Amino acid sequence: MRGGFVRRGHSRSHEPRKFGKKMIKCNRMLKKSEQEMTDTQGQCFKNVEKDTPEIRVERADGICNVVINEVVLKQLRHPWWDTLIVKLLSRRISLAVLTRRLEAMWGKQGSIEVIDLGNDFFIVKFYSQEDLDFALIGGPWRIFDHYLTISFWKTNFNPMEASIEYTVAWVRLPGLMIEYYEKSMLERIGNIIGRTIKVDSNTADICRGKFARLCVELDLPAPWFHIIPLMGVKYVVEYEGIHNICFSCGMVGHEKTNYPKKVQTQKAPESNNSGTEKN
Repeated sequence: MRGGFVRRGHSRSHEPRKFGKKMIKCNRMLKKSEQEMTDTQGQCFKNVEKDTPEIRVERADGICNVVINEVVLKQLRHPWWDTLIVKLLSRRISLAVLTRRLEAMWGKQGSIEVIDLGNDFFIVKFYSQEDLDFALIGGPWRIFDHYLTISFWKTNFNPMEASIEYTVAWVRLPGLMIEYYEKSMLERIGNIIGRTIKVDSNTADICRGKFARLCVELDLPAPWFHIIPLMGVKYVVEYEGIHNICFSCGMVGHEKTNYPKKVQTQKAPESNNSGTEKN
């Protein structure tokens, strides 16, 4: 089963934008550059390191701060550059179940290791570059009909403070007129909904005309489209595998029937009625 991922660049704090061969190549170049920088700094500070401790404690205003030597810090971070941070969107999952699912989906050439970071975030280590590339470009991924968001590990990642801002998902446009089944046109339509990643092969080849299917990157905190007018005709936007969408405000996290503002207005008369009955 396939589902969502997220990324915006190796050094960025969140999820990648679009995975592909160019992105993977760019990522490898960044890692190579990082390694070369580490080696250069190691040579430059070779003599200085003799007099500089790996860890030192700084005190300011009665607060102690542990400072790690920069070269040592880069060495500590090096094993994690090729790992992915994953989280199942809108659903909790145990470590054992997630491990079995990911091994079935991604462990084709070698083994993988999954570590629970807390707050429903997990880190995945790959022992095969082919498996890592497949995990990046083979999505979106889904488990139990929920999208799996993925991003490269980043320095100082704190699962208790991290949040998912973007996910990639499949969307459908039922009843879209057949003349619009042209790849560049469909990509432009997808860019209105979010940011087009790819067009479904059946849609691009016009093998199926019941609905158009696009893979787009969605901004979770932003309002989503429920209807898209095209040449005066309104088309419904259906989001595959996305649960708890409220089309009163367009946000993800609650349904229209549980719209917070609506619930609050409904509770107010109840409290007044209860007070009247007591009197």
